[in-house]
Amino acid sequence: MADAHSKHLPEPLTPMWLPALGATLFLLAGIWWAWTSSATHVDGSTESKPAAIAHP
Repeated sequence: MADAHSKHLPEPLTPMWLPALGATLFLLAGIWWAWTSSATHVDGSTESKPAAIAHP
């Protein structure tokens, strides 16, 4: 008894530019994240400063 579903079709080949595009986007996102998370000004201060507390 022959099973019609036993034949395996070859998987379609992925174009090589598609994984390269994904790797490039992942790398660029990592560089952007590292750049923005450690962004400092020329004087060494960061953008997020705690609010100054006024003492009476």
